[in-house]
Amino acid sequence: RSLYGPPPGGSDSDSESASASGSEGSGVDGREGDDWERFFELSTTKKGGTRYTCKLLGKAFTSPDAARDYVGGKVHRRAVAEAREKLLTYNERQERDAKAAAIKARREHKRLAKARAKVVAKRKATDLSAEQIGIRKARFALKKQRRLERKAAFGSALEGQASPKS
Repeated sequence: RSLYGPPPGGSDSDSESASASGSEGSGVDGREGDDWERFFELSTTKKGGTRYTCKLLGKAFTSPDAARDYVGGKVHRRAVAEAREKLLTYNERQERDAKAAAIKARREHKRLAKARAKVVAKRKATDLSAEQIGIRKARFALKKQRRLERKAAFGSALEGQASPKS
């Protein structure tokens, strides 16, 4: 199931037979290997020029370079992605969502395992010297003292306020 149908100039089997016979795909203006043409309808203007009209959005371009640049841009890629999304069947959507959920679960599991390993490694830090242990204990004692001071200050502030309930 193709979004745009067969490439311009016939079906896929025609292009395969042409390449097998030795003549390479001419592309636009003799360029080889251009696959961007399948996104456009080529038409001739009244003055004899070539117009490249995007099949998906209806945008028209007068030069193949502008059309090629457009196909490589964000706007066209988003439009193609939205069109493909709309073409998905219910089962395909379910498969896609299940696959995304599985990927998300694997990532979460990996992240948690990494975090657990980090905690375990931190706990197992037994190669600390007595001086390093003393420094850590002193830091923790200061932290605990600051906590107690904050609690005491908060408690005294509450006691100083008279409650409006009487």
